[in-house]
Amino acid sequence: MMIFVLKILNKREIYIIFLALILLIIPTNYALSKTSGFIIKNLEVSEEFNLKFKKEDVIEKAFQKAFNQLLFKILVFKDYNRIKSINLNQIKPLVENFKIKNEKFQDNKYFANFEIKFNKKEIFNFLEKKQLFHSIPTNLDVVILPIFIENDNFKIFNDNLFYSNWLSKKNENYLLNYILPLEDIDDFEKLINTKNYIENFDMVKFSEKYNSENYVLSLIYKNENKLNTYSKIKFKDNVKNSNFIIENINLNDISLVQSYIDLLKVHYEDIWKKQNEINTSIKLTLEIVLNSNDFKKIQKFENTLNNIYLINSFNVKKFNLKRNIYEIIYNGNPSSLISRLKDENIILTYENNKWIVNEK
Repeated sequence: MMIFVLKILNKREIYIIFLALILLIIPTNYALSKTSGFIIKNLEVSEEFNLKFKKEDVIEKAFQKAFNQLLFKILVFKDYNRIKSINLNQIKPLVENFKIKNEKFQDNKYFANFEIKFNKKEIFNFLEKKQLFHSIPTNLDVVILPIFIENDNFKIFNDNLFYSNWLSKKNENYLLNYILPLEDIDDFEKLINTKNYIENFDMVKFSEKYNSENYVLSLIYKNENKLNTYSKIKFKDNVKNSNFIIENINLNDISLVQSYIDLLKVHYEDIWKKQNEINTSIKLTLEIVLNSNDFKKIQKFENTLNNIYLINSFNVKKFNLKRNIYEIIYNGNPSSLISRLKDENIILTYENNKWIVNEK
């Protein structure tokens, strides 16, 4: 009887059935571990090359450095400081795999470039046990307009220490990529004309000139020996105002000015991370219908699911020759997941009490 059934099916249908059986047999968690994780790339590590040299020490040093970089990207700064010095024995089980590239010896030193992949689920479990919320590490281009105000004197462009030094120091671990506006006479006049109500300056139109919807208007007031910074912020669809105070300042020392800028950058990073924060202890379920038997479309869809940090796991709940129904377990809320899928060009529509992938 089985032979007869196969004869009336064409090769394409047999292939789809065979593929579906494989997807059901292979555990979803296994598939996730192969494709989904936190990857730290281009990590440079060096070590003195002498009689005490051990390559194992270099690898452990790379693990520690990569783990700290990862924590910096996904935790707000106060939480990062709490656990950045964690024991190496606790880090090793979180590493899924690693690669060593471009090894060389020079001037009695060993140099290497590492790529280290941490297991996403293990990282989530580790942070959950520490009762820490983490964010989705998402890079964002942001127009920054820092204005320094001292004794009602507005310093906007090149006469402004904060404008001149904002981009002078780079940190690859920052998620926010700042776009500093060029000095423009028209912009300067608009800013001066609105200085009495500068906090209402139209940053939307201003940032559009630089092809960005995201902005920070940073008004840095000097008050005796402290800086009081009022910021008007828009990251994606979220608009927020914030105040940040730095005390015991010395603006005559450029290195200290740079440290104040770093503090402001960390403050903005924390706001962005908070906006993308997820609680892994809360797990919800969503069913999504993919009306397709095209292997490439199925593979592309599943690869996308694997790479969305909100998704904890997924499996094919039902299938036939025309469609797959996926059960997705995720963290956060439904609107966040649907929005994240939209960012990956997966548009969902709600029809007949089901979420369906729009193939248009």
